[in-house]
Amino acid sequence: MPRAKRPSRWKPLQYANAERVYRFIESFVETYQYPPTLNEVGEGCFMSRSTAMRYLDVLQAWGCLVRDAGVARGIALVGPLPPPPDETLDPKPSDPAG
Repeated sequence: MPRAKRPSRWKPLQYANAERVYRFIESFVETYQYPPTLNEVGEGCFMSRSTAMRYLDVLQAWGCLVRDAGVARGIALVGPLPPPPDETLDPKPSDPAG
């Protein structure tokens, strides 16, 4: 399986969505003492099931979680979320009035 792009190459919104999925799983496990299903991740993060799966793939490639194939609640967080992308890699245009 090819590795997902490193967080520093991601647009801030894409990183924010991956972080939202990670935080949702973290909160769900803390509340219910078991991991969410893929459908619950999608519903809890207000995204489609396929988009949720994409971000689970990314988080798995980053080493944040592992999944048990064929198990409905087979998601386990195993590592921290990487730091957000360095905003200096995507500089914002300077304010001409500034």
